Order: sequence, then C-alpha cells, then structure tokens
Amino acid sequence: MRCVSADSSRGAGKGTDRPPSGSAVQLTLDLDWGVRSPAPAAVPVPTGREAEWDEGLPLVRCLRELTLDVARKVPVLAHVDPERVAFSLSHARNRSRSGTYAFIVPLRFEGGAAETKYGRRTYRMPTVTLGDREALYLVYFLAPRFFDLPHRRKLHTVLHELYHISPQFDGDLRRFPGRRWAHGPSREKYDQTVEGLTELYLSESRGAWPEAAEFLRYSYKDCRRLFGGVRGPVIPRPHPVAI
Repeated sequence: MRCVSADSSRGAGKGTDRPPSGSAVQLTLDLDWGVRSPAPAAVPVPTGREAEWDEGLPLVRCLRELTLDVARKVPVLAHVDPERVAFSLSHARNRSRSGTYAFIVPLRFEGGAAETKYGRRTYRMPTVTLGDREALYLVYFLAPRFFDLPHRRKLHTVLHELYHISPQFDGDLRRFPGRRWAHGPSREKYDQTVEGLTELYLSESRGAWPEAAEFLRYSYKDCRRLFGGVRGPVIPRPHPVAI
C-alpha cells in the first residue's frame, strides 16, 4: 500500500499569496497491497431499501449510515460525527486501476484553529454547510476508481480516511509526532492499524457482511446497471482564502 501526503505548499514561496494549507491527505492504493481480499461474491439483487435507489445509489446517505455504524462499533472512531462530515464525488482523470481512490480535506487548521497566518496575511478555510450545521471535514471518493475496488478494500479505504480525523474532532487531522505527521513514521504501521480497525468492525457483525456496508458490494458498472448510476454532490475542493 502506498500513501501520499499531498502538500499544497509545493510551489508556494516568494511571489505567491497561496499558503500551504496542510489540509489534504490523499490515499493512494496499489492493487498488490499485502492484505488480500476474498474473491468477490455474486452481486445481490437489490431488495428492500436498495430497490428504492431508482435515481442512483445515494452515496452521501450510504456513507453517513456506514460512518455512524463504524463510530458505534469501533471505539477509536467513536468521536466521528457523520452529521459534520461532508462527502463528495470526484472524478478520476483516467480509468487506471491504480492511483488515488479517496482523500480528506479538513476544514480547520492545526489544533482546530479557524484561522492561520502565513507571511503577513491571515487565512481561513471556506465554510461548507450541511443543512443548518457547518462541516468540519470533507471526504472525496473518486469515480469510477473507488467503486471498482473489491468491497473489502473499499471498506478499508473508508476507515483509512476516517482514521485521519483528529480525536478531538475539531476540524484538524490526526497528527503524529515528527515531520511525517499525517501517517506517522511508518505508513505500513498506519495501514496495519487501519486494517485492525477494519477487522474489529467486521467482527462486530458476527461473521456477516455489515448491512450498513452493503452498498460497497456494488461496482461502478453495477450501480449504473441496477440504479442508473451514483448520486452525490460534486463539491469544489476548498482552499484557504485570505481575509
């Protein structure tokens, strides 16, 4: 597994007003990662709730229900409130099976600060609202690449992004000591931790695939064939703005 920390400060220096946001962590998966997924099972015929998805798989609703279920069953992620996490579709530039599948953008700065100074200027992240509440995080899933992963790997990818959320749930990311603050000194250890959380979540379902994760069984082609596609917002990626 290969994880890339995206640093938007690259190319930012003298003569530019754009600060380093420190606010994006991108997940890149190689399909030859060490943990193997079981062979994909036959896609179930939609019944019950899924049978109502005649205008596309409702991605946001599905991810909120999954996040809520994960928060209930995985103690280290119990602080995550899906009502303050915005989910967005993004589109991969090509159909390559390798590349970025998902990434998270925190909507606060280090320590949950609403503003940060860079040089002589003060910056703030744009506001993203969810109904009458302000989002603290924005998580993107790239189509069709994310949806074409085996369902077990999709679940791991979702938990990877959720684990990036600060334990204080203050809009900042989980920060590890040292320069490699996003994943810690060992990305392999970070991934092993996420794999342990994935196993814990699955064990709470007593051997059955969790109902809240059922939508992960569908590939992008399945979603188009069965539901007419995937329905979800496409939110422009926010960047710090000078105030």
